[in-house]
Amino acid sequence: MKVIRQCLVIGMILMILWPAACGGKKQLVPVDRIEAVKAAISQAKENEAETYAPLELRFAEQKLQKAKIAMQERDFEKALELAEEAAADAKFAETRSRAEKAKKLLQEMRNKN
Repeated sequence: MKVIRQCLVIGMILMILWPAACGGKKQLVPVDRIEAVKAAISQAKENEAETYAPLELRFAEQKLQKAKIAMQERDFEKALELAEEAAADAKFAETRSRAEKAKKLLQEMRNKN
């Protein structure tokens, strides 16, 4: 679990820093990234993140909402950054939910024996 969390944190940092390293690119509206985040949040919910990883899911939803607001304000760089963070949070919520469900199943199996 600790290794998964460290990998997610490193991945999030890379996603945040990558656009800064490629600063010469034209600024694009991150509509497709916002849609991908919505799908990631839905996937997390399908894996019962509302039960097993509610805090992480809430972070993802809050950052998605802030990304939408940044889009409306035409701050596309901020919107993209928030969308990337929301995607990482949603993926973490899904991963944590799966891990917690597996842990619960293992505990149930141990209790039967």
